[in-house]
Amino acid sequence: MTAMKIRNIIEKKRITDANLYELIRPGDRIFFSSGPVTPVTTLRGIMNTLHGNLKDLEFIMTAPIQAFFQDQDCNLGKYRLKTFIVGENIAKKYATSFIDFIPTTIAELPYLFVSGAVETDVAIVQVSTPDRAGNVSLGPVHDITRLVVDNTPLVIAEINPHVPRTHGETSIPLNAFDYIIERNTPLLSDAGREMDKTEMEIGRHVSYLIENGATLSMGLGSVFNAIAASLRDKQDLSICSHVVSDWIIDLVESDTMARNCAFNSRGPVATTSCIGSENLFRFIDNNRAVAVLPLMNSYYQKELSRIARLTSIVDVEKIDVSGDTVSIAGNEYNLDGFDSKLNFSTAATHSRDGKSIVVLRSTNEQGQSNILITHSDRPEKVRSMLGSTRYVVSEFGIAAVFGKTIRERAIAMIDIAHPRHRESLILEAKQAGIMYPDQIYCVDHAMNYPRDLEEVKKIRRSGEILFRPIKVSDEEMMRRMFYKISENTVYMRYLASVRTMPHSRMQPYVNIDYRNTLSLVGIVQKRGIEHIIAECRFAWSDDEKTHEIAFIVDEVYQGMGIGSYMVDRIIGIARDRGISKLTAYVMTENEKMSRVLERAVVLPDLRQNEHEKEYTFSLNDGLAIRDMYTVI
Repeated sequence: MTAMKIRNIIEKKRITDANLYELIRPGDRIFFSSGPVTPVTTLRGIMNTLHGNLKDLEFIMTAPIQAFFQDQDCNLGKYRLKTFIVGENIAKKYATSFIDFIPTTIAELPYLFVSGAVETDVAIVQVSTPDRAGNVSLGPVHDITRLVVDNTPLVIAEINPHVPRTHGETSIPLNAFDYIIERNTPLLSDAGREMDKTEMEIGRHVSYLIENGATLSMGLGSVFNAIAASLRDKQDLSICSHVVSDWIIDLVESDTMARNCAFNSRGPVATTSCIGSENLFRFIDNNRAVAVLPLMNSYYQKELSRIARLTSIVDVEKIDVSGDTVSIAGNEYNLDGFDSKLNFSTAATHSRDGKSIVVLRSTNEQGQSNILITHSDRPEKVRSMLGSTRYVVSEFGIAAVFGKTIRERAIAMIDIAHPRHRESLILEAKQAGIMYPDQIYCVDHAMNYPRDLEEVKKIRRSGEILFRPIKVSDEEMMRRMFYKISENTVYMRYLASVRTMPHSRMQPYVNIDYRNTLSLVGIVQKRGIEHIIAECRFAWSDDEKTHEIAFIVDEVYQGMGIGSYMVDRIIGIARDRGISKLTAYVMTENEKMSRVLERAVVLPDLRQNEHEKEYTFSLNDGLAIRDMYTVI
């Protein structure tokens, strides 16, 4: 289509605001595009102009801007708002009968319009300038707008050069519109706030859970900026999310992203809404890496669970120790808020190697715990994760809850609560009958947890291993490893025949002070489930007057250098802490353990008899410890 022909079409269909008011009739149901492409000037004009036709109107918006709607306007009988969200301010007006709220879900929303349950007489949609073919773009948002355009008698395009021309399914021919209004106003934007240290810690923990080749569903807010910033060493990631923000920019421009989105041949980012700063709108303009799609349509809804490694990340305000009941933020009552996140969360549970992750700060602004035994206030904000939660992440670590009992979940959840709240949470949990009455949890020890010792390493033939200090919540995983390894390995490790490892015995083993006793565990993920496959520790022995060192590695993972790496690390940590001597006692026939100790970063002295070898590592005699520990 020639530029002249496009210009002629615009001239033929152009109208003024006054013409628009004449086209509208009293009682009309008017649909407005929402989010960044809300036709602000037109909307404000209809609200503020006294005209005989602008009476008893019904505004239909998927995401209304609360600041535009004031109580005095509805008193004039001029308009009512029909929407599919209830924000905190909106909820107040709901109580004054100003708003009509339609309960629905992401999947049901398109059908409301297709079926005629929600009808529209006029649609006013903000779009980009036309391209050479005479098509305009819906820009950063494609929820149900195209569906409404195709099913509304009177459709007005508000052409605005500030609207980016996006790829995906946002293209609409000029001929689809009855009239055109031209504007030149910036889109509604929000640069958000900078991520803080707490969110950076959350991002660091989440990055451990993200596998190469994963497809991520995230959202709005600085915590997602922090998560994205922590993913720059990943590979072949893609994004499939109802909403994205500025965090996609650095990801797409890095070497982190895959070529295509997981379920189509378009770019690595598929989304329904791009909400953020003007920099984001410039980035998505004519950028084939970003596809703006109506992900709430039934086709895409069915495809979600077929995406391998679909990883949903949901941010909440509070969560109970079951990991399932959450309290959502005040701005999460909308369809691209908690509902859409839950939609992806449940789909992730059906995805091959998928993960559903919940993230939150351990405390609120008042210093109160965001991890609760039960929710006791603001019931209107409480939602269920529908059993989809696999992991919960705070700045204090990761709680893996999938397949665990409520008791096990409670211990894991309290382990990532703020240390100053853990003692009271333990007491509440015992009173509620959730935990064993004899459950040990020493808050002083928890305060000593050395997060700086956490490290992820890649190993031969087994991918990544997380090495970190042992936690109270590791009790069940340690018991499982004990029963998995052979009786001979147990005998070699404990220098005795140990047949059982009940709660009463394992509980004090995992409750350590991180000073006189320090234990490092190696953790792998199999299909999203964590397993401890190795442990190495030193502990003070009153009998021998020395710190004893010992380690154990699952037979499947032996011969990969894991034992050597952990021994070298534990020796280095001991020396850094001023410990002068470590001693290891090994049965004479345990040749594997002997080889590891004899090749350690510090050369040990050896004493032995026919039954036992005694290795002594002197750490204060000037022997150098290598700068690099054993390379795995």
